[in-house]
Amino acid sequence: MSTKVYSVYLIDDHPIVAAGLRLGMGLTEEFRLIGTSVTHHAALEALETLSPDVIITDLVIDGEVDLDFIGHYRKAAANARVVVFSSLSREAYGEACFAAGRIVSCRNPPRRTNWPMRSRR
Repeated sequence: MSTKVYSVYLIDDHPIVAAGLRLGMGLTEEFRLIGTSVTHHAALEALETLSPDVIITDLVIDGEVDLDFIGHYRKAAANARVVVFSSLSREAYGEACFAAGRIVSCRNPPRRTNWPMRSRR
């Protein structure tokens, strides 16, 4: 029985994190890294020609949180799954989403660290 090999595109501006993810993917036959970028714009250019199965991206690139790039990645590689990770605390992530107008609903609003977040996009 053959195992599906997933092509992966990685976007991260932290060399140690990116190296760790590359190393981890190299330990399994299920993932094949097909490209990397350290900026959102470089990733979008690369995704125009590549067709990854999975896009792994840091939410914070170059110190900025830009949630719009997730939608851009989905358009550039429509069949890819987008995996987003971040070192932001849940509260900081919630505030970034709220500031970007992406919080649709939340429970227990006074205690923001308990926000279940749902994105509009």
